[in-house]
Amino acid sequence: MFLFPDTKDIVIAGPAEGYLSDPTGRTIGIETGRAVVQLEDLVVALRAFGPSAKGPAVIGCSIDPTKEGLVNLQKALVEVGRKMRTKPTPQQANDVANHLRDALGLQNVTVNGVSPKTHFAKVLVEADYKMKLIGIGMDTKPVKNMVSYVDVANPAAVSRNALKRWFFVPNYECVRVADDHEAMELVGDGVKLVGEDEVVGGDGNRTQTGTADAGSKKFTDSFTKAYPEIARRATVYGELRNLIDLSVA
Repeated sequence: MFLFPDTKDIVIAGPAEGYLSDPTGRTIGIETGRAVVQLEDLVVALRAFGPSAKGPAVIGCSIDPTKEGLVNLQKALVEVGRKMRTKPTPQQANDVANHLRDALGLQNVTVNGVSPKTHFAKVLVEADYKMKLIGIGMDTKPVKNMVSYVDVANPAAVSRNALKRWFFVPNYECVRVADDHEAMELVGDGVKLVGEDEVVGGDGNRTQTGTADAGSKKFTDSFTKAYPEIARRATVYGELRNLIDLSVA
């Protein structure tokens, strides 16, 4: 990002190429196939953090189960914990995931910091949703050198850890500033996946533990390490990184 003092312009600079819409309607680069920074997303980020207004406490989304769904999930987890004491086969893992999904039921989606009607919000929710599907083994892993949660979870511990929370956060090493203070660069991969366990009471109320079990940490670490390659293969994650860059910059 550059500042032109004479004209008082701020210029966002980076690699450029022609672009097109892929078969799913996403805008990607013609040569690289990577996600393209979109003007409408920049406008949303500027509105969220305008110069004369206090920005939102957080930009993000949350996909939350209902209390009734959590009560049903608790019962299903106890059942799974009793029946499975060894690492499940791929078919068993798929059956467990389907069973838990049905028990949990539909969930509530909220968007914070930006209008839920924007492309910006759509990307936030889609990236979060798809990541969670990968974690529980309900979607194909974008790259081979990563693990899902169901790949590494301890079946005997499932019933003791009723709910996993996984969410994306910015991931930068630093902001590099030019000596004349007229240019800056975000240094780092941009996106990190983190996790935290929650304990669910018999009434469906959730309490954060401040920790994550070993299986959850392996999944989030694996996802973060593979994120650059994931973003190249799955456009929505490239779009998410663009959104975080725009919001932080």
